[in-house]
Amino acid sequence: MAMFILGSGQMAQAQGAGGDCAVGYYRMADGTGLDIGPSGEVNLRWRRPDGVSGLLTRGADGAWKSTLGWTGRDDGVAVDLTRCAKGEVRINGKAGRRQPLVVTETRFDSAGVELAGRLVMPRGQGRVPIVVLVHGSEDSSARRFYALQRMLPAQGVVLAHPRIEGVDHRTNLAFREDLGGGRSLRAFGRQW
Repeated sequence: MAMFILGSGQMAQAQGAGGDCAVGYYRMADGTGLDIGPSGEVNLRWRRPDGVSGLLTRGADGAWKSTLGWTGRDDGVAVDLTRCAKGEVRINGKAGRRQPLVVTETRFDSAGVELAGRLVMPRGQGRVPIVVLVHGSEDSSARRFYALQRMLPAQGVVLAHPRIEGVDHRTNLAFREDLGGGRSLRAFGRQW
């Protein structure tokens, strides 16, 4: 089991497309929140909690350009990620600070099948709600692309994310078939 804190440091779990350090959830100066995550192999995507999003594409000059949602149309959002190594971004002139999250990676056994999981928690010691996120497929990693893995913990909700993508078909089926009985989730939970 490995534990990481996603904050101002640059760790593999905190990096995005092309090793970019901007991936994370940011508290903006006006109190709103903004997630920046990978989108494909070289792009990033910003997303607000209300669902508004934009695709970020790096230009030849190294600057990031934002387009509205999935439309490809310029959205006029000014994005400055030059201080992401310090946990800071600027969106439309507003400063944002990356929110530190505690990330624990683990492997666990369920009915003779080895599975993996990730627990993402807000910092602190108090009791908080937990959400189990079962999302992804054999070839699409929700643990890489899904914004809720940062957005929920930044709002004080623990996120348990058993890994079902990228495993062989038998393992994936064993996990999914067992969800009703809860054996896999109990095994996952015993890690903490």
